Amino acid sequence: MTLTDDTVDIVAHRFDVVIAPDGNQQGATLVLRRFTSSPLLLVASREYIARNGMPRSAADFAHHVFLTHTSDELNVNQRLVDEIGGAALREDQCMVANNIEMLRRFAVGGLGIAMLPGYLVATEIASGQLVRLLPDRVQPPIGMNLVFMSRRNLAAKVRTFVDFMVEKFAANPDGVPGP
Repeated sequence: MTLTDDTVDIVAHRFDVVIAPDGNQQGATLVLRRFTSSPLLLVASREYIARNGMPRSAADFAHHVFLTHTSDELNVNQRLVDEIGGAALREDQCMVANNIEMLRRFAVGGLGIAMLPGYLVATEIASGQLVRLLPDRVQPPIGMNLVFMSRRNLAAKVRTFVDFMVEKFAANPDGVPGP
């Protein structure tokens, strides 16, 4: 197993299956099978909010740190600020990482505000570690896809994994897998 948020060439790297978000361009010869979509949620830890205050308007964002991703598909913080009428994010307001799990850990650790897929932060929201900010501002969901080389002569292990993922996520349209 290899974990990376970078776009990979599954043929050159001989991967059986890649999990990729919408917008992550794959080759035309590959099969792309959506297995879930997940809302994007603006979150921060209770500790961060206690230290920096709860943002309630666009003007409030000028005083906050944003945890952002290097990829266009997952870096939606500036789009959110634009949408609610705020000024551009300053470089000194952003902590940038190339891994979505690291951004989740930064948010839980109280380092700033992050826009993350619901499936990634559902447990932390339920436990109170993270708090949703501006819940009335609904962002378009991000689709998650299984990418593999071909449906013809598909290896049993790939078919089993694809079927498992589709079934596991089918009962939960919010992108959080069922039991």
